[in-house]
Amino acid sequence: MKLFVINFILMSLIYTSLSASVPYETVNIDKLLADEKMVTEYMACLRGEGPCTPAEKDLEEHIPLVLGNYCADCNEKQKNFVIKLATFVIKNRFDEWRQVQKRFDPDLSHADDFNKFIIGN
Repeated sequence: MKLFVINFILMSLIYTSLSASVPYETVNIDKLLADEKMVTEYMACLRGEGPCTPAEKDLEEHIPLVLGNYCADCNEKQKNFVIKLATFVIKNRFDEWRQVQKRFDPDLSHADDFNKFIIGN
């Protein structure tokens, strides 16, 4: 029962923070993807292998929720960011994508549905 309550509280906090204005909403995703150094820094953060800027840290904190509910609670700007970033990384840095995926979804239980979300949007 305690575990259920703790999970409920954590999910509520994540949902509340995702619903609020978040730093990565101010990131120009097209500019980010055009900058190899920035992409490398984002990927290092998301793999847990490098320092994180506030926007990277915010995205890192939301990945479990985004993978778990396929961005159902995201606003349009957040969805656009997630879809563009994931599409780019899957296409251009697949090995790193797998590392991020396994970090946040170790058994890849959300992989198929997340891929359908990315392709469908």
